[in-house]
Amino acid sequence: MAPEKKTPPQRLREAVDYYSATASGPFTLKEATAAVCKMLISPPPSVEKYVGSLLHGSFLVFDNGDDSFVPKSSFFKGKKFLVKPTEEEIKGGFLIPGHRFMPFISPTILPSASRLILPDGSELTQQTLSRPLNDIRVYFSLFSGQELFAYMGLETEENYEALKEEGLLKIRAFNLDGLNGDTKLKVGDYLQFTVMDWQTGCFDVCRIKQPSIFKARRWCTDLEEVLTDIVFDLFGPLQPISEQLAQAFFYGYPALSEDPSLHLGGFVAQVEGIEIQILQDMPVFWYVDMDAELDLADNRYPDNSPTSPVDEMMDIYGIALDEDEVEAYMRDELYRGGNDLEAVITRMTDGRDIDAETRASMTEELGWFWQEVIASYDRTADELRGKFRAPLLDVLDEVNTFIRVQDRAGMMEFGEKPPEPMIRLGEVSSHVAQVLFLLNGNDLPDLPAMKDVVEYLPLQVRELIGEVERHFQMKRRSKFRVIEGKSEIFQLKVSLKNARPPIWRRLLVESHTTLYELHEIIQEAMGWENYHMHMFRIGNVEFGDVDCGDLDFEDETLMSLATLKRRDIHKWTYEYDFGDGWGHSIQLEKVLEPKASQHYPCCIKGVRQCPPEDVGGIFRYMYIVAAIADPDHPDHEEMSDMLGEDFDATAFDKEAANMRLRTL
Repeated sequence: MAPEKKTPPQRLREAVDYYSATASGPFTLKEATAAVCKMLISPPPSVEKYVGSLLHGSFLVFDNGDDSFVPKSSFFKGKKFLVKPTEEEIKGGFLIPGHRFMPFISPTILPSASRLILPDGSELTQQTLSRPLNDIRVYFSLFSGQELFAYMGLETEENYEALKEEGLLKIRAFNLDGLNGDTKLKVGDYLQFTVMDWQTGCFDVCRIKQPSIFKARRWCTDLEEVLTDIVFDLFGPLQPISEQLAQAFFYGYPALSEDPSLHLGGFVAQVEGIEIQILQDMPVFWYVDMDAELDLADNRYPDNSPTSPVDEMMDIYGIALDEDEVEAYMRDELYRGGNDLEAVITRMTDGRDIDAETRASMTEELGWFWQEVIASYDRTADELRGKFRAPLLDVLDEVNTFIRVQDRAGMMEFGEKPPEPMIRLGEVSSHVAQVLFLLNGNDLPDLPAMKDVVEYLPLQVRELIGEVERHFQMKRRSKFRVIEGKSEIFQLKVSLKNARPPIWRRLLVESHTTLYELHEIIQEAMGWENYHMHMFRIGNVEFGDVDCGDLDFEDETLMSLATLKRRDIHKWTYEYDFGDGWGHSIQLEKVLEPKASQHYPCCIKGVRQCPPEDVGGIFRYMYIVAAIADPDHPDHEEMSDMLGEDFDATAFDKEAANMRLRTL
């Protein structure tokens, strides 16, 4: 069956993957290129070069050198591995697959969706377990955070909410009753799995006696030797554990996967020269007492990640978008009823230092890919996907814009380790790209689960952007902090403009507080989430973050409240979120002496809670509150769904505000 029936027929990567997955045995680059060209309507220039690049980085094949490749589906067929059920599993009569089938199953197959065939030809049945994450983490400890999140979401969409609320997760497990035979399984028994189909996850399974301790130690030593002497030397800590093990079985002794004597958990427990380290949220095997992150920074290891013609072109032009993201922008243009490649290029390069001539060149070079996307696009089939794709592309735009601003501001120095929130922001961006890849395909994804993901990712991205902003602002503040003599205490009243009834906070702050620090204080005291831009307006002068793009602000880190008082300035304005336009008036009410027992800053009084972020500004917020309060209002139901019927606009928790202020 040709790949066009399932996925966009002109996509080079999908054609290569299709051939790699269906090849019956080893093949050469020329053989793969010839087969791929038959699947493509218009192969790109230098197609053999790009096919080779994709194959060298593919998780579906082993690189055998000299432009020859071995499909994992054919290599693993007939290979064996062991699983040792835990005491909990023996007593409960179930088996949780988790990470135990790696690397003997394609990473595109959920282990709980595999088929386990008994010696009599029957299949093991399944049951659904409900467990808190901590109770089952041991079965998933070799997965990254993203892999675990995806695994649980694919089990059931309810798990997304359970993960956020630390509730019970629902996972499928295999019933062990079919393996009992004349005698029941007991603690210490082993199960032997034989791979029948790596691509679909089909295994023969049977009970075996516990291998001898001598053989187990020998097997453990041999696997460690292959990992350290071959896999680590070739690839470094660049690969997840599943791929490290796959390479070890490919390059190692045949007995490792033909006559196994130890299960994966036993290897992890017994091996002495290797340990599990976390590299950018990814568990990897690496040498004991050696830092994988530092070794990776040495740049001693080649990056074998797959490269397509589109990826290569984006890299040449310095645009941080991959093929899947470019295709998503193209599909979004078609979804919105457009048919203009130049509009796609303009959108992807917006805000970047790219001139019209370069954009024209990109339009010409991407023409073949654009035609392929058009040929495969089905507007009817894309109706639901398009609704999910648009907000994800908005998130991608937001992340890329934020990173460009920070880069231009010079906030990251060469060789400096990124802050933790920046690393997590990169991981979330990768997750966005993975979801866009799913939405690009023709196979309908799990739409309820996709809805949860699309709602959750933008919130997570904006939270992380706020954390990164605070990190860089604190970094800048440490260089420019203003201290002016003995500190007094200023009593300020911060009122949300045009709010009826009023919304305000009365604060006590130290006189040497800078405007930047006052911004942080207002955010915590009011209850904002600090992921939008802000500024102070004092007379005709605007103070803010001097690194915020093209906005011409005076530096807020260099102006203190004491200086304002000395200049006889007692009232000024603070604006947050230039879209919604939350204006705040600030009034210096009193000057007090500090008290030794009092923590500053603090909130001594306030009324009504802060509006939620992104509701459209103060007048829109007052309309929403009125609609919620009036059951007969025509928009009552819609507004109640937006904020919740239990939303109490009159509430203000002073203790909660002060707890937040104490973190500053």
